[in-house]
Amino acid sequence: MQKWKATSLAIAGVVIAGVASANDLAKPEVITRFDQGIEGLIAAPDGNLYTTTFMGNELYKVGPDGAKTMVADLSEAYGRDGGITVGIAFDGDDTIYIAHTADSAVRPLLQHVGEKLDLTCRDASVTETGLYAYSLSSGSVEPVVTKADGYGFCFPDDPVVAPDGSVYLSDLRLPGIWKIDPEAKKAELWSAHDLLWPGDRPSTGANSGPNGLAISADGSVLLAVTSGDPMLLKFPIQEDGSAGDPTIVAAGMGFLDGLEVDDAGNYYLTEGGHLRQEIWKISPNGHDRELIANNRTAPINTSASMAFWNDKLCVANLGVFEVTAPEDRYSLVCFSDLPQF
Repeated sequence: MQKWKATSLAIAGVVIAGVASANDLAKPEVITRFDQGIEGLIAAPDGNLYTTTFMGNELYKVGPDGAKTMVADLSEAYGRDGGITVGIAFDGDDTIYIAHTADSAVRPLLQHVGEKLDLTCRDASVTETGLYAYSLSSGSVEPVVTKADGYGFCFPDDPVVAPDGSVYLSDLRLPGIWKIDPEAKKAELWSAHDLLWPGDRPSTGANSGPNGLAISADGSVLLAVTSGDPMLLKFPIQEDGSAGDPTIVAAGMGFLDGLEVDDAGNYYLTEGGHLRQEIWKISPNGHDRELIANNRTAPINTSASMAFWNDKLCVANLGVFEVTAPEDRYSLVCFSDLPQF
């Protein structure tokens, strides 16, 4: 693996305060490896991490020792194989919510994701796409809301749970964020703001909308990153529960995927596009940023969802590109000694 040098940042034209050498970056540790790409990631109170296999429809538990156990197979919840399993979120009690896009027999999604996704969304026979719930106590998986319920989900990507129990869900192929009442099993298109969609000429070349989501501790603000024209957006949640107009916290980055917020209000973002393989920390005001890792300093490859686990920041690797050692392509990596502003 090529050793990173500080001069590489100057070539990119990025000014990063406090980053002088690879020794200053966060310290990576491979927790475990998979034989396929992983996408969703959360830390649960039982001390374990949970992650999804992107093309396998599976939910895995990963222990502190790296031991992994498959705990659920989404295909059993709707009776057939195929599709993409993406982000997950924990409700703080017993439920892990899982975003899933079902496949089309007419237009197979996984053959050419970029070309076939819109066509798959329009296949009326695909009714299983939506949000699912896994119970930690019972081990059962059940649908919460799907296209079978009449909702126009296209590519559900990342769920996040608000303090009131509402679930917000990004849709990567729609200019929108859904809001779901899991008790009533009802959904509404919460925001379809113009900033969520890149238009005719996306800067990353991807016709993609909102990706990773996060929410403030008090439930007053929803954060979203976009992938087509990469931005970090802040949506106020109005008193009546509706979406306020977003403000841009940060922009000018590569294809953004994962998003997390720490207790101090700092943002953590993954850039998983083919040109940028990086993880960043951004200050609450969006003015300062620190590089946590790139694929030359750590075994990251199309890094997707993140989760805070004890004193570490962990990331799931989709492994789409050949930018790391083959054995690390689908790894679950955690970082310690995170940079400080």
